[in-house]
Amino acid sequence: MEYYIGLDLSQRQTSICIVDEKGKLVAQGKSLTQPADVRGWLEARQIDFSSIVRVGLEAGAMSGWLCTELSKLGLPMICLEAFQA
Repeated sequence: MEYYIGLDLSQRQTSICIVDEKGKLVAQGKSLTQPADVRGWLEARQIDFSSIVRVGLEAGAMSGWLCTELSKLGLPMICLEAFQA
């Protein structure tokens, strides 16, 4: 199974949505906006990281930092500019 993950950031919390390759909702929820917390949220749902195709988040004030740090933790990140997407 392949997974696609969307992150919606705020200063305190990040909303997380996971869908499979068919677009079916797998899980959704929130974690603190810290790289280790986002990764821990995914691990708690037993998501196989090798099955994650892409993790996307919208460009913004905090997204560059979080995108870089989650990449270092092994997640396939992409930062999207909403007006261009």
